[in-house]
Amino acid sequence: ASATIFGMYGPDSDWIFFLTDGNRFRARADQLGFTLGNDTIKGTFGFRNKGFGGQFGKMLNTTDGVNYNFNPTISMGLGYTSSLISVGVGYNATIGSQRWTKYNGKAEGKKTEAVAHTPVLVLNAMDNAFRMAIPIQVVNLADKRENGDKSRFTAVSLDAQFRYYTGLDFLPQIRLYLRYGNITVMKLLKEARKIKAHLQKLLDLILDYGLAQWLKKLRLIL
Repeated sequence: ASATIFGMYGPDSDWIFFLTDGNRFRARADQLGFTLGNDTIKGTFGFRNKGFGGQFGKMLNTTDGVNYNFNPTISMGLGYTSSLISVGVGYNATIGSQRWTKYNGKAEGKKTEAVAHTPVLVLNAMDNAFRMAIPIQVVNLADKRENGDKSRFTAVSLDAQFRYYTGLDFLPQIRLYLRYGNITVMKLLKEARKIKAHLQKLLDLILDYGLAQWLKKLRLIL
């Protein structure tokens, strides 16, 4: 069995090469990682930063403030390979490019980075002629203000890629990209909850009064 070494993979369809790459080690200013395995089992672990790094490289850039752009992603994966079918799973944890203020029920908030979680499914078949990678990135942010107001932000992103290598000179490969994104923002204000509670009480009183009047009329009929 031969040991295979390769770089790591980002939070997108870079994973489509995971099951076929080997015999290399990658160390750059924006990337450091490896894959170890044999002809059957392989695993990967590494770091990568896709933010703008300037002239000194992305890993060396520590700019903060509005243009805070040191947003590395940590990846790990495990795969099974064979000529008939190969399958692998991966995971990325990516730090966001911009900081946000989180209060946690306090008057003063603290700057923090959002973390995106990306599970990945990769599959090769037909002696690697067919390849696919399906990463699903999820971000979920929740916070509470001192006055009781609550907010939640949820984002889901899909960046799937499918490839078929035909072996033909005039059409060497066919690619299909599937991309989808959805963002949900929900705010629950304390004052709005109070108003809703008052309206519910008023509605209950109206229903109770209507029921009493109906019973009174029913007694008169009987």
